[in-house]
Amino acid sequence: MLREASAARRAERSRAFCWVTDPGGPWPGVVVEWVRVAGDWHARTAYVVTDAHGGARVVVAVVEAGRLEPSAPA
Repeated sequence: MLREASAARRAERSRAFCWVTDPGGPWPGVVVEWVRVAGDWHARTAYVVTDAHGGARVVVAVVEAGRLEPSAPA
């Protein structure tokens, strides 16, 4: 039971709203999971990018942790 609760807390913390700092951004997104790439932490992230004409697209990418900023809770 304790092990399951601990795993659930880790999973909850790993998925967080964030801002992806990218050219033209920051863009609102959500961390889906954390992964190690060549020894560094990256996040599989889904975020929304808008263009100059008001169009939007969803980007799913593995993003370096240094390009993410936490989103303040509402």
